[in-house]
Amino acid sequence: RAVLAYDTPDKLFIANIVDLHSVPKLFRGFAENAMKDSYKQAASSLPVGMDPKNYILILPDWDSNVTKGFGLGDTSKTFGLAVLDGNGNMVGTYQGSASESHALELLQKIA
Repeated sequence: RAVLAYDTPDKLFIANIVDLHSVPKLFRGFAENAMKDSYKQAASSLPVGMDPKNYILILPDWDSNVTKGFGLGDTSKTFGLAVLDGNGNMVGTYQGSASESHALELLQKIA
């Protein structure tokens, strides 16, 4: 099954890009603290011995250039994803509610 192909963090690199264009500059510190808390939570869920620095990447997109560059709309309202191959070429994107099945569908294109 396709899900088993990605059953551990070392089998798939995921970068979480957080579209923060709507966060006023005054509140950026709060947003950064929320990302730190998310990092800590994700790190605590990794198997023992896995260094979170190698598997968890959360990047702020303060001006929405990255999400727009992938052709995604407002990801603060609707989840979006982009799948890249090992060379950094975009395989495809999806934005909507059934993200897991669409992510696996896109990943099968590079498997």
